[in-house]
Amino acid sequence: MHYYKRNIGDYHKKAGRLSMLEHGAYTLLIDACYDRERFPTEADAIDWCWARSDEEITAVRFVLGKFFELDGAVYVQTRISEEIEAYKGMAIKNKEIAENREKAKREGRNGTSTKRAPVVNESPPNQEPLTTNQQPRTLKEPKGDQQADAEQKSPRRNWVKELVGLGVEEKFAKDWMAVRKAKKASMTDTALEAIQREAGIAGITFGEAVRIAAENSWQGFKAAWVNKAESGVGGQFMTKQERVEAANQRVLEEMNAAADAMLAQQASNHQPALDDQGFVIEGDFFREN
Repeated sequence: MHYYKRNIGDYHKKAGRLSMLEHGAYTLLIDACYDRERFPTEADAIDWCWARSDEEITAVRFVLGKFFELDGAVYVQTRISEEIEAYKGMAIKNKEIAENREKAKREGRNGTSTKRAPVVNESPPNQEPLTTNQQPRTLKEPKGDQQADAEQKSPRRNWVKELVGLGVEEKFAKDWMAVRKAKKASMTDTALEAIQREAGIAGITFGEAVRIAAENSWQGFKAAWVNKAESGVGGQFMTKQERVEAANQRVLEEMNAAADAMLAQQASNHQPALDDQGFVIEGDFFREN
């Protein structure tokens, strides 16, 4: 018997106060009894638990006295005995079922026993024979609106080719379509018209809008998403890197302007005092400015 149910709650309720060594001895004894399907003597129990030291042998003897009953020279436990007997009964029943099944199979193969009625291949009387020269079945043709819809279906569109036809460079068209595919955004006429409309609001061509979208990994385009360059090539839109550089340049210019203003303020606070004839007054001495 290589399997048995182990109820953790029942085990700890009964053996929760055992020491670690005693827990090990009890577990090994239970496993050995189920595996061997028999109960041990004291010598068997010490051998089954591989007890060597005095402490281990003492733990085995304590467990035998606490959880097993001495029946002659053998230590038994009622619960283990009942489960082993139930297992043996189930094993015998399963064996009988398997033997009966194999017997039925053998008898069926030998033709000695069958409950099915014999199959008659002849046609019943007054029954017209079936023929095989019938017209082959075909799929029903679509009718009405279904047929019209089937005729209007078009092949898969080549959006890269269409974008190139609208003035987009091929490499930007391919890159932008790859961005939309990665973001699981399908291309439709509605999306195309929206981008053309936003490009007009931004005052740029459709090709420039697609280029900006591809360079910034945008699946679409909005006029509000871009800013015109304040320097450099006029009328062009900056890429993400160009916008970062322009922002850094503006910060640097603002810092320089603030430093210049501070120096000018300091200089104005230290203007020398002049007399009515234009000479610098320094204590009791005068010199021409």
